[in-house]
Amino acid sequence: MLLPQATTAQKFKPVGIMTLVDENLKLHSYAKGEGKYTLVFTAGFGSPSAYLDYFTLANNLSHSNKVVVYDRAGIGWSDEAPIPLKLQSTSEQLHTLLHKNNHHAPYVLVAHSFGALEMIHFASKYREEVAGIVLIDGVSPQTYLNFNPEKSIQMLRMISRNKWLFKLSVNFGLIGEATKRKKILPKELIKLDQALLKKNFANQTMIETAKQIKQYAERVRSEVSISDIPLLVISCKGTFTELGFSFTNWEADQHYLTTLSNKSKQVFVSGSHSTVHLSEQKEIQTLIQDFILSF
Repeated sequence: MLLPQATTAQKFKPVGIMTLVDENLKLHSYAKGEGKYTLVFTAGFGSPSAYLDYFTLANNLSHSNKVVVYDRAGIGWSDEAPIPLKLQSTSEQLHTLLHKNNHHAPYVLVAHSFGALEMIHFASKYREEVAGIVLIDGVSPQTYLNFNPEKSIQMLRMISRNKWLFKLSVNFGLIGEATKRKKILPKELIKLDQALLKKNFANQTMIETAKQIKQYAERVRSEVSISDIPLLVISCKGTFTELGFSFTNWEADQHYLTTLSNKSKQVFVSGSHSTVHLSEQKEIQTLIQDFILSF
């Protein structure tokens, strides 16, 4: 049985604004605060919405900075990406969104998990507009060199086609980090979180992204350069498995991220890999604030 797609999510209007960034593609973003720097947040793979992922962290940081939390194609309220999907176009789409809405540089790019590839690519392409990068347990380009997408795609489709398996996976924290968000989000946002997870999980954009992750990671590894951009790498220790893929060399891959910039700093924090941006928000907030003050 297929999950109900967009039925309950239609009840919830976008909290931010929708911006036309490409032909027939509108992306959602939410902005708050003022400051010298514009902090731009992007979520990891499988997140239902960046707005919900960073609800507390971005809100707290908005007291002294401008923050922009955006949903790339296929998550949150954003449209699904046109097929064939071109992951390298994500940077151009984000850049268009920022400029159309007068979110001015300098940017501090903040990414969790898969979002790291996106922000590294953006920083390389628009380096003159980027003041710094924060990767919260970000996925290294090295990580996906041995990635076989078929197993992960098979699991995504299997979970999405069985409502009981989907519910079980959510309740045990196997997908979407919903259990952790449920503990920290205001009560009025819990139903929204559930609705967007149902709406976006295993959609066509998510499947096509999984198919292209390895190729995209190789392109980021071989072509981008952020050597002179300040980089903060916030890392968890240990190994883990997610959607059938084992991240067995995680600490080595995290170290690789630090080699991308000659102005890098790595800090280890406690917490689980997929939910560290939720469970360790106070520490991460302090690290980001101190990082910005160091410019």
